[in-house]
Amino acid sequence: MRNSVFVIIAAFIVNSALISSCVNQTKQIKMDGLGEKIIIPSKLTIFNPFDNYTLDSGKIAKADLKLYVSIDFSCPTCVDRLNKWAELIPILACKKNIPFIVIGNSHDRFELLKYLVKKKMINRFPFPFFLDKDSVFFLQNKVIFESAGMNAVLTDKNNIILLYGDPINSPEVKSLFLKKINSL
Repeated sequence: MRNSVFVIIAAFIVNSALISSCVNQTKQIKMDGLGEKIIIPSKLTIFNPFDNYTLDSGKIAKADLKLYVSIDFSCPTCVDRLNKWAELIPILACKKNIPFIVIGNSHDRFELLKYLVKKKMINRFPFPFFLDKDSVFFLQNKVIFESAGMNAVLTDKNNIILLYGDPINSPEVKSLFLKKINSL
């Protein structure tokens, strides 16, 4: 009986830690890193689970504006945000044909992502996912992604950072993104 109570308490603590690590903890815009260049590693794997893509990878690379979205594909809360991004895409990219470049890392070899796609628990996303198996993208762009709330980066065609923040959870940041996109 005593061991059962210990196991339940330990499971609760581990579960709480996992959930809190996935929750967005900041909703503000960061200013450091603006004007820097996003570094794209050559070892990203393209994952195309759907058939409704609006742009191919060649057009994505040549786009005038790009929106990079970072995600931890082993975090259920984070993966669930893909459905929120799918709703936001038409709002942010409606006039400019801005590609959403979703780059994700994983601690479970992307098994959660594959499972959720197979079970149709992720809406049909209009862009492929780029899987960063070695977390190189995140290591090379630490200044941007060091905070859980800084998961979206707007760049120009040369991958120079124009703006970054969390437009999903912050109406203020969403407004800034829309203003920036419409001004260009």
